[in-house]
Amino acid sequence: MKLIACTGDSHTWGQGGAGVRDAFDKWTSPVIAGEHRMLPFATGAYVNLLREYVNAYTGSSASDYEAPVLCRAFGLEADGNCAQADGLRFPFDGALLRLQFRYTPAHVRAAVRVDGETLWEDDLFREERSNPYNLVTLMLPDGRHCAEITGPGAPLYRLEVYRGPWAVVNCGVGSCPVGKFLAEYYDKLVAPLRPVAVLAEGHTINDWIVDRDADEQEENMTAFFRRIRADGADPWLLTVEPILGSLASPLSGHPFGDFDEACRRAARAENVPLIDAYAALAEKLDAFPDEQARFDAWYEDNWHPNAAGHALYASLSFDALRHILA
Repeated sequence: MKLIACTGDSHTWGQGGAGVRDAFDKWTSPVIAGEHRMLPFATGAYVNLLREYVNAYTGSSASDYEAPVLCRAFGLEADGNCAQADGLRFPFDGALLRLQFRYTPAHVRAAVRVDGETLWEDDLFREERSNPYNLVTLMLPDGRHCAEITGPGAPLYRLEVYRGPWAVVNCGVGSCPVGKFLAEYYDKLVAPLRPVAVLAEGHTINDWIVDRDADEQEENMTAFFRRIRADGADPWLLTVEPILGSLASPLSGHPFGDFDEACRRAARAENVPLIDAYAALAEKLDAFPDEQARFDAWYEDNWHPNAAGHALYASLSFDALRHILA
């Protein structure tokens, strides 16, 4: 299996995609800044749409299972937005299994065994709860497997299975500047996948609002591209849509467009292919008579794309990546 890892902030995670808010409001807590929770595949976030394109093109497939589905299918007890997964035996076909547990206020030793071998084990207790979810990534030989979870009361939030020659994996973290992603999340979310390509969103909005400057943005993106290549993958840069309203925030004295251009400079210097959603959206926005019309057509709020924006991200990305999918 070859993998494409999609990194970024809330744009990559999926905020604004069709059905995202409804999916979380339905059975769990609402979407918040800094999201770490796995996103349902059925929603129209750009990574989900890109996965559908890639799967259809390559004969691959992927499935996800939220806690209520696991409770009904395997007779598990619910624990808030999770399933008490101790004793769960989950048969599946695939080469990649991702599970997300919720951390606990008491010590719970949980383990995941696949085909009788313990592949992950950890204490789910965390006193510091800024990220209340623990993601487990297991790469496997392609084929039939059985996963077993042990741990008294281990709260399992979600489970993902990927099959076939290709997989597109969402590694986005909401409200995350690129330097923070590289320092705190890359080794946890991206490195275990051993991807052949990393579709790296520029994180520009979050770097902009924390008052970085464009030179620092360029340095951080350069370091990000170099880390991806050092790990044996090919990086791609995805710029994000322009923001609405003023291009200077009370939190930043720098125009937002400078940050997208800083990402492009880093990409040019490192010979990284560019998927320029910023330029594509800017051109489309010129066709609208006023800001309200632009908002209605392309935005969920001033900083996030709506369903149409996510669809554009996905189509631009697939067009750029199609030639590697042979």
